[in-house]
Amino acid sequence: MWCLLVALALAFGGCAADESNAAPPVTLAPVSTTDPVFSGTPAGSDVIGDPVVDVVVIDPGVEPRRELRLDPPVGSVVEMTTTIDQGFSIELDGRVQAIPATALEMDLTFTVDAVDAETITYRSQYIDMRAGPDPDPATAAAVEEIRAQLVGAESTFVMDRRGTVISQTIGVAGLPEVTEEIVSQSTALSTPFPAEPVGLGARWDVRSQLSSSGFVFNVSSIHEVVELDDEHVVTDVELRMSLPATTQNVMGLPVRIEAGEIVGQGRLSWPFAQVVPVGSQNAAGSIAMSASRGGQSVSLTMTMRQRFEQVLR
Repeated sequence: MWCLLVALALAFGGCAADESNAAPPVTLAPVSTTDPVFSGTPAGSDVIGDPVVDVVVIDPGVEPRRELRLDPPVGSVVEMTTTIDQGFSIELDGRVQAIPATALEMDLTFTVDAVDAETITYRSQYIDMRAGPDPDPATAAAVEEIRAQLVGAESTFVMDRRGTVISQTIGVAGLPEVTEEIVSQSTALSTPFPAEPVGLGARWDVRSQLSSSGFVFNVSSIHEVVELDDEHVVTDVELRMSLPATTQNVMGLPVRIEAGEIVGQGRLSWPFAQVVPVGSQNAAGSIAMSASRGGQSVSLTMTMRQRFEQVLR
């Protein structure tokens, strides 16, 4: 669901870190030197390819089992508030720099335009966007700049009945990179149901890749059904996002990724009559990297934590 982590760190933090008042680094998930997310797949391999999102059932759960399929009424409207609260610290060549914590709140509506046997077409519209309580001036200014571009903008999505976003048309032209990533997060909220019937206690792994500010993450999201009836399904979620050791182009600069891992837990509730779920998730992790510029080499480790919440309003 989610990866505004790196994009917002680079956009809001950037050079604004204050080493003189730097907080000590938070103890978070350790950097991993391997990438064993996908069972039987060698570390660093291209695990996705086609399809873009893969759903692997680990346990179908107990009887009775049912197919999980969305069936929203045409014309239905869901009003949501999404909150992203995050904090970062960066260790650069042995020196720790603190980046002010950021919180971003977004009000959106989702309107269902068409439903057929295979697909659902819906529109999202940004109603409002604001920084969280007591933002620092740089963060407040950056959020206000994005808000001016997004509020009132609509995007159109087509997804299948299992909840996989098939296509999207972003309704704002000429967006800068960070703003475009925020709009595109609706795709990241896509957590498809399995093709086969499942029951209470079922577990499945949603495997995908996610690109954010030049980083390409391997994503594994394991869902376990804790509630299931004719109206909705509730799953506990274990998230793992890993970065294989590689060189990637991050915001125009060749960066060597030594290793990286973000892990988290949450709970997701998806009524079958809605095109988006509600829920919350906490995650933390670290990325170790190195880069050369102007004849100088630097080593950097970024630690991060994030709370993501999406509720009806």
